[in-house]
Amino acid sequence: MGLRNLAEALNNPLYVKHAQDGSYPQRQGGNLVQVPASEVLEIGRDRGPRVLIGYFGSFPTRIAILGEDVPSIKQLLDDLRLPSSYRPHSGEAPFQFLRSRAATVEGGLPYFELEVPSGNEMEYQRVLQKLVEVHARKDATLQRT
Repeated sequence: MGLRNLAEALNNPLYVKHAQDGSYPQRQGGNLVQVPASEVLEIGRDRGPRVLIGYFGSFPTRIAILGEDVPSIKQLLDDLRLPSSYRPHSGEAPFQFLRSRAATVEGGLPYFELEVPSGNEMEYQRVLQKLVEVHARKDATLQRT
């Protein structure tokens, strides 16, 4: 399974969680509800914004970022320091899209999501590794203060 392989490649149980037959948050109206997914990969900490990837079998894979507030999501996506134009097959495009979507929102539900083609999950490894590193740096900074 693609997300299991991705979780194993990221190899960081502190910030990476994988679940078979998990639940994935999805916006319905103005609320988030949990929907069943074949696999869910979560990158994040106990606090702050998290990135989730949901695999739904024959339906498109979904990537979401959710947090306590919109500014924290914007900050996390900015901390990835993605280039303004993406390279094909680099896995950056969905995260650049989420960043541009978050940049236009001031408040509301701190949740952004998009569908991506299934089967390309390993393309996101480089960006997700950067995300793990961002979380590790933030935790190291918190421990020093």
